[in-house]
Amino acid sequence: MCSISCCSYCCSVFSPAGIVILVILGLLFDNQPFFTEPVLEHEGHSDAAAKNCYIAAAIYAGTFVLSLIGIAFTKMKPSRRDSAVSDHELAPLASAQSVNYGQ
Repeated sequence: MCSISCCSYCCSVFSPAGIVILVILGLLFDNQPFFTEPVLEHEGHSDAAAKNCYIAAAIYAGTFVLSLIGIAFTKMKPSRRDSAVSDHELAPLASAQSVNYGQ
């Protein structure tokens, strides 16, 4: 089953990898567009391709930040065992008389 904790840990691994790959591709499109795709250099689209790589890397960076927030959220959340209500606190609720509304 998928949870915030599971997704946060997964995204915290894959996001930096995506950032590194996209930044390297952006640098290649900026500095050596002929080696990445000769057609892009002749048509003048290498600058747009580099810009799109940098934008995608920024989106991955945002995802990485959100995953770190998710990890911090799950670590700050108290465990169910520690926050469980004891039986003597529930006793007044169990012994209360039921109220019959509308009768």
